[in-house]
Amino acid sequence: MKGLGGKAWDAAGSLVERELIVLLAVLAGVAGTWAFIELAYEVGERTTQRFDDWAIRAMRRADDPGKSIGPEWLGEVGRDLTAAAEGLAEGGGGSEGPGVMATITCLC
Repeated sequence: MKGLGGKAWDAAGSLVERELIVLLAVLAGVAGTWAFIELAYEVGERTTQRFDDWAIRAMRRADDPGKSIGPEWLGEVGRDLTAAAEGLAEGGGGSEGPGVMATITCLC
């Protein structure tokens, strides 16, 4: 829209776009937090045990379940990172320990 008030309409449109982006970002954050809490509750109730067992078996060799898929060093790195995060969770690094441990465990 050109002419008198055209800049105002452009500014208003830009503001609405920014507000929409912020609203969607906040909505995604809330939805992600809610999903994490629900999943944590289900894990605590042990209703995901069958899936957990399946996922662990899927990352193991079929002929030798004692060995994981991938290079040997990957399992060692996962254990080292988890041990380091457990040290943080036990008071070595403050309140961020459990979050670090959960993140590292999910990545490994």
